[in-house]
Amino acid sequence: MGATLAIDTSAGTTVALVRNGVVVAESNHDNTMGHAETVAVAIAEVLAVAPDAQVISVVVGRGPAPFTGLRVGIASAMMFAEGAKAQLSGVVSLDAIALTAIDERVTPSTPLLITTDARRKEVYYALYSGLNAHGVPIRV
Repeated sequence: MGATLAIDTSAGTTVALVRNGVVVAESNHDNTMGHAETVAVAIAEVLAVAPDAQVISVVVGRGPAPFTGLRVGIASAMMFAEGAKAQLSGVVSLDAIALTAIDERVTPSTPLLITTDARRKEVYYALYSGLNAHGVPIRV
């Protein structure tokens, strides 16, 4: 069975290897300025845990986030997917966070607010009203 490599550089650098919906390995680097230095290391760390993994898809965080960090993650995901001949998909980073937090209490009348630090005393945010028929968070 194939695996998915997930890469997100919208805050620090996070890379995970997922197989059959289960996280097999994860690497987190909190440095918000060192994406270029840590993304390859993080990819190597998770692949070392499961050297037999056949990566058939790569998912990359699309932000919101500062452009430089996103560019590093997206470029890394594109090149890895190309080299592995894997499918490439982008995900709004706030949607991924919402997916882990949405439960039956989240409705159009009781939405979920997700915020992340945008630095400079600002935040990125999105409001969610639940999941659609495909299990994707509904951004309002």
